[in-house]
Amino acid sequence: MPADAGSHARSSAARQLVPAVNANPARAAAASEYIRYLTTEEALDFAEAQVRSLVTKAPGRMPTFTRNGRWVFDQDPWAPTWTGGFLTGMLWTFAHRTGDRWWRDAAEAYCLGLENRKYDPGTNDLGSVLEPSWGRWYDTESADRAKGVLIEGGQ
Repeated sequence: MPADAGSHARSSAARQLVPAVNANPARAAAASEYIRYLTTEEALDFAEAQVRSLVTKAPGRMPTFTRNGRWVFDQDPWAPTWTGGFLTGMLWTFAHRTGDRWWRDAAEAYCLGLENRKYDPGTNDLGSVLEPSWGRWYDTESADRAKGVLIEGGQ
């Protein structure tokens, strides 16, 4: 069995054990043999793959959170769509990390989808929407449009 296949098998087994360990702490010691710690690069590569899959399979949609390893697109009744900036911020992070134009195009498209939020007086989380999205765009090229969105949203 190739080393990667063994790592994947252990990683898969660890994911299956997490609920059992949480429910029964006595199993924690047994589960430790399945834990594989990722390097920063491995974690970022994994995150890129997950986000690329999301953007490709559900273009324009913004997840609110994950449940059992799956994206959840339900609205958060306590703070509607306040998490959109986080996904967009990840897109900008991957664009800067890789230099791949695909990530930048996706980041810009998701920013545009959030632009009207600059007028949203119904949330105190507007900074969580605009800073990781339009703020990163502004950091990238100091575009007047990005600056305008950030100023309008901050008023």
